[in-house]
Amino acid sequence: MRQIAPDILSDLRNAARIEGAWLVPFTSQQAIKQVESLIDEGSRVQFSNPDFRRELADWLRPSGDREGVPRHAIGGAELPDFTTSLIPFLLRTFDLGGKAAVRNIRLAARAPLLACLGTARDDPLAWLNAGQALQRLLLTATSHRLHASFLNQPIEVVKLRPRLLTLIERRGQPQILLRLGRGTRRTHTPRRRLDEVMAI
Repeated sequence: MRQIAPDILSDLRNAARIEGAWLVPFTSQQAIKQVESLIDEGSRVQFSNPDFRRELADWLRPSGDREGVPRHAIGGAELPDFTTSLIPFLLRTFDLGGKAAVRNIRLAARAPLLACLGTARDDPLAWLNAGQALQRLLLTATSHRLHASFLNQPIEVVKLRPRLLTLIERRGQPQILLRLGRGTRRTHTPRRRLDEVMAI
């Protein structure tokens, strides 16, 4: 696990700042463990909700489909094709929060950089700023050959947000919790062709 160089981290923080947001990395082992605990709790809360499981199952698609979330994106790439229809059934039927929590904690623990992107406020303009900051941050990360993924459970579960904010030790609103590093090359999530989403 290679750490992110200080100059690259500075570029990432500047990318967020340009768009009116902030990026706070979790650097101490104590803070990282506390974030992992929030991810654990958030995963279990989400999967205990049948509506959450149903929506997640509805988004799953066979690999190669350009809509929704392909099976390989949730760790199902090693499973045989016939399980494509089985996974949504399992998600809808069973609370798999414990398994999801273990997987998510492992992802957080192995991340060279675990960081939170946030804004000073929590209103429509701040959400727009957060989206623009995320776009610039991800492009900056890509220019440094970094990969990113999201562990938003402590933000999506509203009751956990204040606890995450205390770890950040600054005023504002956490918007995105992400991990960054140089991962192994994976199959990218399929996209629609440009002419299918834009009129020129």
